[in-house]
Amino acid sequence: MVEVINSSFIPKNEFKKAPTRKSGSRVNVFFLISLIIFLASIVGSVGVYLWKKDLEKSNEISLKKLKAIDSAAMTESIKKYVNVSRKIKASRELLKKHYNILPIFAYLEKETLKDVTLKGLTLSEKDQYIEVSSSGEAPALSDLQLQSRAYAENKNVSGLILSNITKSREGMSVFDLNFKVNKDFLTTRRF
Repeated sequence: MVEVINSSFIPKNEFKKAPTRKSGSRVNVFFLISLIIFLASIVGSVGVYLWKKDLEKSNEISLKKLKAIDSAAMTESIKKYVNVSRKIKASRELLKKHYNILPIFAYLEKETLKDVTLKGLTLSEKDQYIEVSSSGEAPALSDLQLQSRAYAENKNVSGLILSNITKSREGMSVFDLNFKVNKDFLTTRRF
């Protein structure tokens, strides 16, 4: 006889079920933290973007103001420098044409003898020289000879001529004096 085995694939004892979670009622803590960080980063990046745009706009306005001030200041500065440059150029031109004639007077004062008198001094410009013309009186012809030697000793005087020597009614010797002085000696004041 064959024995019949009763076998069933369905368990007879009940298994304990694992506790189940309710899906909608609880929020994961890590998810909540990550959500807060994500939202904060989005808000922060939008804030930084808007701040950057505000700074760029402010920078543009400041640059426009600076350029306006700079161009106005540069225009004023350029005008001042051009004006100063013109003045310097004009003064240089005037100084080139200016001659100090005081050394001529000092020379005549130093070298003219006590008895000799000069009258009517005339200065005229010729090429590299200043021509000096004068008339004068001396008591005697010997005084004129001594005066001629005294004038001729200066190396800065050239072309010294005593001419038109005559006797006046008072017995004085009247003469004309002409000589040349180099312009370089009058501009550098080395007479």
